[in-house]
Amino acid sequence: MNNTEKAKERLKNGASLVLYDGKEFIEENGKGLSPLLKLLDGKTDLSRFCAADKIIGKAAASLFALLKIKNVYGEVLSRKAIPILEKYGITYTCGSVTDNIKNRDGTGICPMEQTVDGIDDAETALEAIKEKIKIMRMKKMKKLGFGLMRLPVLDSNDPSKIDIPQAEKMVDKFLERGFTYFDTAYMYHDFKSEETAKKIIVDRHPRDSFTLTTKLPTMMLKTKEDNRRIFEKQLKNCGVDYFDYYLLHNLNVSNYETATNLDCFDFVARMKEEGKIKTVGFSYHDDAKLLDRILTEHPEIEIVQLQINYLDWDNPGIQSRLCYETAVKHGKK
Repeated sequence: MNNTEKAKERLKNGASLVLYDGKEFIEENGKGLSPLLKLLDGKTDLSRFCAADKIIGKAAASLFALLKIKNVYGEVLSRKAIPILEKYGITYTCGSVTDNIKNRDGTGICPMEQTVDGIDDAETALEAIKEKIKIMRMKKMKKLGFGLMRLPVLDSNDPSKIDIPQAEKMVDKFLERGFTYFDTAYMYHDFKSEETAKKIIVDRHPRDSFTLTTKLPTMMLKTKEDNRRIFEKQLKNCGVDYFDYYLLHNLNVSNYETATNLDCFDFVARMKEEGKIKTVGFSYHDDAKLLDRILTEHPEIEIVQLQINYLDWDNPGIQSRLCYETAVKHGKK
């Protein structure tokens, strides 16, 4: 039995993707392309591995090419995947061949297959896939987020003493109702919120079942080196390889000056290029005039998190309406 056949046997145990190199098994679970994208984000050399996958369409074939997998087995293999595998020198076997990969409810073509239709370069396919995922997440995201700034505590005088069992129940109920967006920050709960996110969300739920946001504390930064030091600590705190959304925290006149002087915008752009951030933005607490300036000077910013309260919609100090209209003018979400 060769390495690919041994990986194939492991699929029977319930994994959606299995890799094997003769010594080590790598098993991944997740929907669609998420296991392959996770491996790509890991930047690990997998060129010695063979793989077995439940479904291999053209999109998956492109990702296998980027992973430099040498041989694959697909329980289902699409005809459009075959030229990609052959182009990149990947040998293949399959259980069955199909003309098209269906979407999850079987009503049409898989959106990722539609995305890469007409694309024969693996790198170009990856960029198209990432952009499609971003668009789909924005469309599917429900309009309620779970903030980790005011979690239940065991001691009202000590915000670091979080009631973990109660917080776990809240998270589970939130996810059960179909919501996915969680927002934390480095300093929340006396610097314990991110670690709590790991305990109550990351360690207990599949990575592709939630989106996680945290923030770079611009008000704490003293040197350019602080950007990476804090960011790497945040990844460890949260127990993740990447953040779905990463925001420069609390931009106002002073913090924007800090973010500019310490190259924070360049730093988060580099982290996005490395796959450690999916979407870059900032949270904002100032007037519409400064917001307009920031978005004009940094059109690469993808999202803005605003302080919106309907009771403050026309408040001249908070300027909720004016800030919202400014963000919309710049095409932000």
